[in-house]
Amino acid sequence: MALVNDIQTIQPSLNSVNEIGKKMKNEAEPEFASKMQTELKALNTQWDHICQQAYAKKAALKNGLDKTVSLRKDLSEMHEWITQAEEEYLERDFEYKTPDELQKAVEELKRAKEEAVQKEEKVKLLTDSVNNFIARAPPAAHEALKKELDVLTSNYQRLCSRLDGKCKTLEEVWACWRELLLYLDVESKWLNEMESKLRATENIQEGTEEISEALDSLEILMQHPEDNRNQIRELAQTLTDGGVLDELINEKLEKFNTRWEELQQEVYFKKYCADISN
Repeated sequence: MALVNDIQTIQPSLNSVNEIGKKMKNEAEPEFASKMQTELKALNTQWDHICQQAYAKKAALKNGLDKTVSLRKDLSEMHEWITQAEEEYLERDFEYKTPDELQKAVEELKRAKEEAVQKEEKVKLLTDSVNNFIARAPPAAHEALKKELDVLTSNYQRLCSRLDGKCKTLEEVWACWRELLLYLDVESKWLNEMESKLRATENIQEGTEEISEALDSLEILMQHPEDNRNQIRELAQTLTDGGVLDELINEKLEKFNTRWEELQQEVYFKKYCADISN
């Protein structure tokens, strides 16, 4: 600070004035010596006051500079965290080929969302600190800092919104997958029941009323509503359209459909043979 430098430059001159004044006072008449003492005292008092103001202002400026550096460091760290979170959870291309990969992605997004929510308190504290500093600092000192804060809060809110949206999407995808498995399980149990009854007919003599009744029962069982199978197709289409577990889903559907068609053909064939024998 220029004023502090001036003080350090002028101080030796003041010291010389005090020394000369002291000598003159000792050699002067009492009346003149008293007047000189008064003037020297006033000069030194005024000088001390100027020094105190100058050093206080220097300290305040240093504190302000240190605070600015500290706030910018905190802002920079938050900017860095936001960028890393965007790159790790939002910018990468995700491929979900197995249920484990999908479930892991859901859990990762949940953790990222929770971490972002936990950062909210830090963003609030940082905002308060910057605003408090701005309220005391001159405009030239806080314009850049205010702009950095505005960019940070905007980026943070955008990150939270994107994480929340992606987390909800993945949770819906995971729920869709679990629902598909549920429907496949229900229909598989129905196929098991149909196959069990079909195998039971192998122990019944052909051409009897008993075989006709068993096959009629099987035919009724085959009239099982298509609601579940339609739901399976819709859920599978939704997932595969998004490129989620497409290979695994296609494999499961092909296995299910093949088994259904084979059992259906076998039932019709047995029914046809039974009708001919009768």
